Amino acid sequence: MAATSLAVLVGACAGSPAASDLPRTTGQGITITMSVSEEVLPLTGCRTQWLMSHDEEPPPGACEQTMTVRRFVGQHEGEIVETLVVGEQTVDPLYAMGLAARNLTETVSVVVVAPPSDTVTVRLADGSGKVVDEVAPSDGLVALAGLSSDLTVEAVAADGTVVAACPPDGVLIEDVSFECTLAADATIPVTTIPAEAPTP
Repeated sequence: MAATSLAVLVGACAGSPAASDLPRTTGQGITITMSVSEEVLPLTGCRTQWLMSHDEEPPPGACEQTMTVRRFVGQHEGEIVETLVVGEQTVDPLYAMGLAARNLTETVSVVVVAPPSDTVTVRLADGSGKVVDEVAPSDGLVALAGLSSDLTVEAVAADGTVVAACPPDGVLIEDVSFECTLAADATIPVTTIPAEAPTP
């Protein structure tokens, strides 16, 4: 698998950093960087479908596509946590905020989200409600990091209302866990469970 890297580091900016203002260092001393590359990646399921349709291996390149890969890296005291966003990020209409990527160790978490358009602040809070990282979003993705594995991402509107959240264990609705707050007009998916066969 070939990979062509065009690494681009986005420049730092003073003041309250937005998503595109990377690299930056959080209040807890975690440095967050982002690099962008164009990479040739295999298309999921393509080889299997090709074999079923053609009964032969796909020709070189037929099951590959050049995609944009964004690498978000959090570094703290020698520990490195990396998470990837592959391709263009679109928010699932089921959710008010898109959870693009999340990766964590026992001590460091890196979370990348696509916040709602009415968001003025995106923050990362621990289980006690203490805000450990906070940014003013620009367009696109927002990357945050904190020193805990139990952190919730919150999108906050101008009046201080939390308009969307992505807790570490998801949002529990009717015994089903969803990754983030549902969109206002979302229809909760229904899972149909087949009835048991009648007993003779």
